[in-house]
Amino acid sequence: MEIVASEANGRIVLSCSLSDDSAIVPTLCSYAAGRILREDAVLACDKSSAFLWQDAPASSGAREMVRLFETFVDSCDWWRERVDALRGGTAASSAPDDAMVIRP
Repeated sequence: MEIVASEANGRIVLSCSLSDDSAIVPTLCSYAAGRILREDAVLACDKSSAFLWQDAPASSGAREMVRLFETFVDSCDWWRERVDALRGGTAASSAPDDAMVIRP
């Protein structure tokens, strides 16, 4: 997984490409409404690709930057698992059969 960090207009922006498969973009978009309640990362897409991004003020301290990176990587992991599942792979971490799993 490649995460790109850039600075523009006083903001640090982290981004990660999720998929170039246009067939799964609509399904990924259907997850976004539920995820917006849980995370600060934003799903962005066009007709054929999807990526995740999150930003913070460039003036943030070291602790805030570490938190930004940690939460963004957590979000990327969740989205990557969904992409893998939609491509027919298996999720990196699967819950036991008797576990309750809540998905958006």
